[in-house]
Amino acid sequence: MRFDSLHQGLQDLGWIEGKNLQLEVRYAGGSPERTRDFAQAIAATAPDVIVVNGTPALAEIHKVTRTIPVVFMAAIDPVGLGFIESLARPGGNITGFGSFEVALIGKWLQLLKEMAPSLSHGTVAHNPSNTPYYPRLIEATSRQPGPPIVPLTIMALHDPADIGRVIAETARQPGGCLLLPPDGLTTRIRAEIAALALGAGLPVAANYPSFVRAGALMSYGHDTNFYRQAATYVDRILKGAKPADLPVQLPTKFELVINMATARKLGLTVPPTLLATADEVIE
Repeated sequence: MRFDSLHQGLQDLGWIEGKNLQLEVRYAGGSPERTRDFAQAIAATAPDVIVVNGTPALAEIHKVTRTIPVVFMAAIDPVGLGFIESLARPGGNITGFGSFEVALIGKWLQLLKEMAPSLSHGTVAHNPSNTPYYPRLIEATSRQPGPPIVPLTIMALHDPADIGRVIAETARQPGGCLLLPPDGLTTRIRAEIAALALGAGLPVAANYPSFVRAGALMSYGHDTNFYRQAATYVDRILKGAKPADLPVQLPTKFELVINMATARKLGLTVPPTLLATADEVIE
C-alpha cells in the first residue's frame, strides 16, 4: 500500500513507468542483512534518486552514498542520527518525511491508562539489529520533567521466537502492556504478537493501524499520506532540485484506531469520550 501511494503520486505528476520512468523495487522484509545488501546493490547502479522507507534502510543507504539524491519516508530522528544537518536545511544528499517520535510512547500510555486504569508497567519491544537507537531515544524522553505514567522496560526481539519470552516476562506481573514502535520485525509478525499478547491478557499499542487490524488493542500515529507526498520531492529532484534545499517534513496529522473486539476480550471498557475521538473503531 505504501509503494502504491508513492507510485500513484508519481503518476499524478506525469511520471509514467515504462515511458519516462524506470523503477527498481526492493523489499527487505525487516532483514538487516537484506537491507544492507540491497543498499549496496542499489547504490552501485547510480540511480537518479533513491527512495527509502524507514530508518534502517536510510542508515544503510547513508553508509554507501553521499552523492546520490535520497528521499526517505518514515525515518526517525534524522538529525540526531546524523543523516541530515537540520530539518530546515538538510545540507547533503538526503531529505524526506519523518514519522515516529519516541514521545508518542507517552501518548500511548495515556490512552492505555484511560482504557486500563490498573496499568502499572510496560514493555517496549524491538529488534536492536533493525532499530538500535530506541533505548537511547526512550531514555532521553524519560528524563523529561514530570513523573512517568508507568515504568518502562526495553526488551530485545532478535527473531520471531523471542516474542513468547517477551510476552511471558511482561505478563508475569499484573497491569502490564506491550508497546511496539516502528520496527521491521514486529511489523512482519504483528498478527502473531497480537494473538500471543491477547492470550496473555496484555493490551498492545503500536504506531500503525495494521497492528490493530491484526488484533492489537490500539494504534496512535501519523497518517501515511507522506508516502504520496514523497512523490513531490522525487519529482522536484528529477527536475533539478537538490535534497539539501528541500526541508524535511514532519507529520502534522495523527490517527487513533481502537479494536473493540480486543478490548472486550481483555475485559476493558473504552470510555465513550475516547471512542468519540477515534478515527477508526474496529468491531
